[in-house]
Amino acid sequence: MSVAVNKLLALINRDNKTNIVEDQVTLQAPANNTDAGILRDTKLKLVAVPGKGFRGDVTVWYNRIDLSILFKNVGANVGLEVTEGMTSEALIPLINEKYGTDFEVEDFEAATPLLVAGGTATFTAKADNVAYTKSFEVKYGLVEVALDSVVLVTTLTGFNYPNSDLTKGQAAIYSYNLDGSSEPNDYWSKLAVGDVDASIVTPFNSAYRVDEDWIFDASADTNPEGTPIPAMDYNLAGAKIIYNGEVSGAPEGNLVNKIYNKVVLIELSKTKCANFGGVLGVYYGGKATPPAPVAAPTNVNGQVV
Repeated sequence: MSVAVNKLLALINRDNKTNIVEDQVTLQAPANNTDAGILRDTKLKLVAVPGKGFRGDVTVWYNRIDLSILFKNVGANVGLEVTEGMTSEALIPLINEKYGTDFEVEDFEAATPLLVAGGTATFTAKADNVAYTKSFEVKYGLVEVALDSVVLVTTLTGFNYPNSDLTKGQAAIYSYNLDGSSEPNDYWSKLAVGDVDASIVTPFNSAYRVDEDWIFDASADTNPEGTPIPAMDYNLAGAKIIYNGEVSGAPEGNLVNKIYNKVVLIELSKTKCANFGGVLGVYYGGKATPPAPVAAPTNVNGQVV
């Protein structure tokens, strides 16, 4: 069973308190929903497999993930030494590791050859993909730059985005690998929950894999005449720290990178930051120590047995 089909059946089972498994139904190809009275973008028919406990069919409606929105403003890139004959399939595990996704080869249209010198690959969801639509681009073969991403963790409430404002970039995706561990004086551990001030800008811009210059412009939302003042890109003004501590203790619903020890979660202002929305994560305290390997048994002469 593919990950995408597994997610959809789990979503159906969760909402209906059922326990339908793959061999009991056939999933027909998803289609765009044209019924304006149902606020979902996709419809799909499940047909019962005779002799497996169900009969007939049923149509469900839900939202699929638009890949162009999921990776909006992220500038996805992965480092890969390309050799002759490699195809875009080789990029999928790297994308999953860096951005927290769980894509499979079967999710996308036919793989394309990669250029040894590096380039850009386009991943387009198959028309019959039950979880994803449209496409996104990934640069490869280049030295990694600060295009930190979070990966989408699809929930069973409808494959939600980390942040519901789809007009902005996903802050959680952008910051999935922002590492502030090298900041001196244990800076990040000392930050308390509450409003941030301008002193956070320099440490934030110094975090590993931050290329953009973030700012702190605390201009009022309107001028004295009542005219709205536009929000600014990469603006930390109005942001709030909502959590600081162990990654394992982060509040439920926040996408965090569990390879790190600690994280500061910073909720961006909805009115002052123009190009990103949601919650940024700055990781510190280094990466979690993997379990020590088990030594091979030896005999009295020290030879491996």
